[in-house]
Amino acid sequence: MLLNAVPVKSALAPGIGGGGLDSLLISAIAGHHGVAPRGDLAAAEPWLAANHAEIGVTCVDAAARLTDSLVGLFPEPGSLDDPRDIAGLSFAVNGLITLADWVGSDSHYFPFEDPDLPLAGYWPLAQERAERAIREKGLAPAKPVMRPSLARLSEKVAVARPMQAAAAALALPAEPQIFVIEDGTGSGKTEAALLLAARMMAQGLGEGIFLAMPTMATANAMHGRLQRAMGGLFDAPASLVLAHGKAGVARALERLATATGRSQGKEAGSEVAHWFDAWVGDSRKTAFFASAGAGTIDQAFLSVLPKKHLAMRQYALAGRILVIDEAHACDAYMGEELKTLVEMQARLGGSVIILSATLHRRVRQELVKAFATGRGLHASRMRILAESIQAEAYPLLTRWSSSGGVEEIPVVGDPSLARSVTIRRIDTRRQVVEQALAAARAGAAVAIICNAVDPAIETWEALSAQGADAERCHLFHSRFAVEDRLAIEESVQAWFGRNSTKEARASRILVATQVIEQSLDVDFDVMFSDLAPADLIVQRAGRLWRHRRDSRPAAKPVLHVLSPDPAAVTAARWLQGTLGPAAFVYDLPGVMWRTARDLIGKGWLATPDDLRSLIETAYADAIEDLPEPLRAGHQQSIGADHGKRALGRHNTIAPGDGYAALIAPATDEEVGTRLGAKSRTLRLGRRIGPMLVPFCRREGASDGLNWTLSEIGVREDWLRRFVKDNVSRADAAEITAAARALWPEWERSIPLLVVEAGGDTGNETYCGLSYDARSGLRAIPV
Repeated sequence: MLLNAVPVKSALAPGIGGGGLDSLLISAIAGHHGVAPRGDLAAAEPWLAANHAEIGVTCVDAAARLTDSLVGLFPEPGSLDDPRDIAGLSFAVNGLITLADWVGSDSHYFPFEDPDLPLAGYWPLAQERAERAIREKGLAPAKPVMRPSLARLSEKVAVARPMQAAAAALALPAEPQIFVIEDGTGSGKTEAALLLAARMMAQGLGEGIFLAMPTMATANAMHGRLQRAMGGLFDAPASLVLAHGKAGVARALERLATATGRSQGKEAGSEVAHWFDAWVGDSRKTAFFASAGAGTIDQAFLSVLPKKHLAMRQYALAGRILVIDEAHACDAYMGEELKTLVEMQARLGGSVIILSATLHRRVRQELVKAFATGRGLHASRMRILAESIQAEAYPLLTRWSSSGGVEEIPVVGDPSLARSVTIRRIDTRRQVVEQALAAARAGAAVAIICNAVDPAIETWEALSAQGADAERCHLFHSRFAVEDRLAIEESVQAWFGRNSTKEARASRILVATQVIEQSLDVDFDVMFSDLAPADLIVQRAGRLWRHRRDSRPAAKPVLHVLSPDPAAVTAARWLQGTLGPAAFVYDLPGVMWRTARDLIGKGWLATPDDLRSLIETAYADAIEDLPEPLRAGHQQSIGADHGKRALGRHNTIAPGDGYAALIAPATDEEVGTRLGAKSRTLRLGRRIGPMLVPFCRREGASDGLNWTLSEIGVREDWLRRFVKDNVSRADAAEITAAARALWPEWERSIPLLVVEAGGDTGNETYCGLSYDARSGLRAIPV
């Protein structure tokens, strides 16, 4: 399907970057090991190629004989009737050739034959074996549901919400297209996207679906939702994968649960879903070939960064309907990756669905323009296209296709979701603690959201010191070991999720960082939040009174915002005295101040009516409305964003240059999917006699899995604070070296911290840390 969908330029025209069609396609074919050949070798004259030590006369002659033999096996090739995009074709060809190389190298399916067997005699054998390999590796397309319905996609939707009804009624042209769905939290955007994707698959516009999420936690949650929807997407067995840096852990845990008889049983729809197909689920490079998948947006970004085998990821993604959730979570750098990803998907004949509750209009314009670029819209028409994307309606469904152009479809908001959240400013963290305790004593489910981990830990400690019930006061942030974080995620859903009971919720407090503000379906009676940019405040408010409940211990939804008075700004660092270290998480002085001015000054947030104007105003470039002390900082933040965008454009591939331009792919260390402080993975161990064993251990799990479950990701700049200074830990050095010696060689550089009986943690390099399953990794309290 894919190669038929890829438009190509005239075979007679010069190729992109100075070479002809032959050099572009030869580079794509010869680059199946992940690197394009040097330009002087692709499509070189035989005499020139023979002079290269890497090739030689013998190789040139053998290639010529093989080519003659291969040509005889195939019918006369047809002409290229729709010559538009050689560059896109070169990426697709490389993806296809690389996939064929990987599958064809499996001797289980393709055993060695007698070298004297003529090629014409081997060809039927190869075709038969290829069909079996494709089927058993999960590469054969699953049969889609031909008449998809919302009822089959989601058990919890009894009556279609407005955006879902719009997705069901919209006419779909038989061509690649992009959708941008903007609607409030809890409005059923995901189900609307699934319905659109199912309808497109039924029309042959895709062979599967991939949902790209901002974090591993949201990807895990979406994977569960997707598993329950599989019966509404496919009519036959279909593969389902999870794709992110810790997906292997989820796969191993599922296998362990099955082996030990602790599996929770089949979800609805799982009768047509294989959680991890043996081949497509075995590697993040092949995961996109699954019929359905959920993962982090980073995995999709790897298809547009100059990394080895990027074209195989592209090839797989182009056959899927790509759904990008929480698109507003992309910063300036990631925004450039996202635009390149959208353009590449369009070039290869794929479709895209973008979801967001809080998307800036400029971002919507740029994403649609990127898709139109990929479909061949001339640059001279881009300004007209951008000017046609101006609707201020909310909720809004935007669609662009080559034949239909831009359609902006206002959708009536769901009346049941319309509400007004009272906004109250709060001056100090001490007041946050006091008022949170009072709300909990009144029986409320309380959330306190901090912008940084250390203030979250300090707030949790202060609650405990003021008498909070230790069994009903919890902490959730990013510095927990994998095993403990998984347990916390599961508990948070049970305590505060859609199906949480009054008894489970009552008088329970959760102190958390940004880990709960996106895609997690949790619901609180009372909320306290550090001041954050407008779009993130909206996301946090979306977890307040999210679900209908018979009764609540609070009279109305109130979001208490920890912030200094925006009417009394006398210094550039006006937030620091109130937020402490959390003031530096979002280096957006103008955005933060406008958010405080507009929300605190008004005293309420009406959704959906206020969302569009709130976000557009907060992110405006102008400085005239800002207090004088903040103007320079605001301009600097705008300049920093421009720099991030420039770096994003530099680091991503240029789809128009074709695969031949990828001569020197970057290493993982050179180009990352995100900017910001570098992170470091640590492992935790505990002493048992003279040995060091994984801190987290599951019954029946291998040591390798247990060590992975004992990992924590931390910022390097934070970790450097704990490098020892004249502290001798020879005992730690000896025991950690003995434990590392049992690890695979590529894991031995991971720092291993010894957690002592009292929680103090260190090794030959680091000290001054402590860890326990309730508070996570932290500095030893003074």
